[in-house]
Amino acid sequence: MRSLPATMLMALLAGGTALAQGPPGPGGGEAEMRAAYARLLQKKLTLEREKRLKELQLSLAESDAPYMVVDLEDRAIRIFVRVVEVQRYPLLSAEMEGERGLFAAGEPPPDWVDRIYELAAKSGPRQEPVRIEPPAPGQKGEEVDPRSVTPDKIGLDKPPDYPGRYTLLFKEGLAVSLGGQATRPEERGWVERKLSRLASLVLSPEMPEAPGLDRPAQVWVHAEMPATDAQALYPSLYAGMRAMVRLPGDPRL
Repeated sequence: MRSLPATMLMALLAGGTALAQGPPGPGGGEAEMRAAYARLLQKKLTLEREKRLKELQLSLAESDAPYMVVDLEDRAIRIFVRVVEVQRYPLLSAEMEGERGLFAAGEPPPDWVDRIYELAAKSGPRQEPVRIEPPAPGQKGEEVDPRSVTPDKIGLDKPPDYPGRYTLLFKEGLAVSLGGQATRPEERGWVERKLSRLASLVLSPEMPEAPGLDRPAQVWVHAEMPATDAQALYPSLYAGMRAMVRLPGDPRL
């Protein structure tokens, strides 16, 4: 007796399994199809979002200049060179002000949120290094113990004190408050004054308008981080530094 072809045997086995399971209940087949379609749609949206994030990061990685990722999903400020993460500063909390009202849940963010930003200015005036003058020379012939010669006695510069909380203002309409749990009124005032002076802002006309203002409202990110981390991060942030935002629920970079 000849053996059945492998394809025919598999078909018979599949049919037997389906018969053993019995016919789907009323509406069962349609419900399963709807669930499968929802899974495929979610997978499609995830892949499209991942593709968009990779495109943004590759644009930032075209040069050797470091760039920043404001990561609201992992709650961290991340510094990259090319595609390599070189520094990470964890955030105690992070949220985008009015995030729920900016765009509908489950929909891709609009272009004025999902874009590359360029740092225009940062608050918190940087204190210049303080020159510590050496003590007056001793009397002639006085011996000096070499072990007593410390940096503060030979005229070295004392490292500057950086602020433990400040705000970053990006040209494209993004303000990131770092440090405390809530943005202080003086920080908001600083942003308002800067905006009135910066003529090179590239604000999208699609951004939501603020009531009573002639220009679009800013998108604020409030990030709480330890003061020591904020101080360590401050000197590495420079005017013209580019950045992107990873939103909550976004795929991993």
